[in-house]
Amino acid sequence: MFEQKITKDLAYILGAFKDGAVYKNEKEGIYRIRIYQKYKEWLEYVQQIFEKIFGIKLYLRKDPRKELWYLEINRKKLFEILTDLLSQTVSSSVENASLEMQRSFIQGVFDAEGGIMRIENYENDSEKLKKKLSDIRVRFGQANRELLEFIKITLEKMGISCGQICGPFYKTETSEGYYELNSYGIENLKKFRLLIGSKHSIKIERMSKIVHLA
Repeated sequence: MFEQKITKDLAYILGAFKDGAVYKNEKEGIYRIRIYQKYKEWLEYVQQIFEKIFGIKLYLRKDPRKELWYLEINRKKLFEILTDLLSQTVSSSVENASLEMQRSFIQGVFDAEGGIMRIENYENDSEKLKKKLSDIRVRFGQANRELLEFIKITLEKMGISCGQICGPFYKTETSEGYYELNSYGIENLKKFRLLIGSKHSIKIERMSKIVHLA
């Protein structure tokens, strides 16, 4: 049983690893969790925070088949600790913690798999830019609807209004369904940027640019 006191760093890691790919094969001694990301810099940040908490430096590799980077856990004890914490929709240590800890958890989820509309291609076209800015949103996409419900309730406690949870949507006929939660509008994005924020350099830059142009 992992009994370390919840901190902002640990809450962030638990949020980031909600997007992890879990694989276990006891016969072959494989106990693996991976998180994939296009941007190596963010994974290096997660690697640093993870080592600070657990005292272990995760493997950071590139998957040439997917053109993605990934961090990998492949130790049985660590696998058991993480899968136990991640098996809950929201870890009880986060759910029962302060709003500050819950913010860090949501920030981790957002940095791993949240999104903001790209506006880079519209900066030189005022009409298209205006249209894009009118439809700005902060987006969360998740297979776990209950996780999105927790995020929605927590954001709304902080005065960040959200739409309804939509879905399930399917990328292919055989894929697992996923749900979406959106927070619409510049004012909500400003609040999200201030109250939740990000440790992901691309998302920090994108939010700053949108606020500047709005």
